[in-house]
Amino acid sequence: RDQQVHAMNAADRISRCTADLKAWLIYYNLLLNENKTEVIVLSAVNTRNCSQPHMNADVDICGCPITPKISILDIGVMIDSTMSMSAQF
Repeated sequence: RDQQVHAMNAADRISRCTADLKAWLIYYNLLLNENKTEVIVLSAVNTRNCSQPHMNADVDICGCPITPKISILDIGVMIDSTMSMSAQF
């Protein structure tokens, strides 16, 4: 239960942070493309074998619900949620 509360707090902080980022971008005449935004939850070494119920919780990014992914592609590098680089190979 504590893990779920922490995950909700983290998702709320991410939502607020991206809202601030979007405001900053608008101020400088730039745009955040919510449709191309991805979310990945990175886990610490000591929690990699624990179940992570928050992995399926959508994160609200400026009004767009984004489901966290297990791995994402960033600048040609496949990054997985455990940072093991197994998705790269």
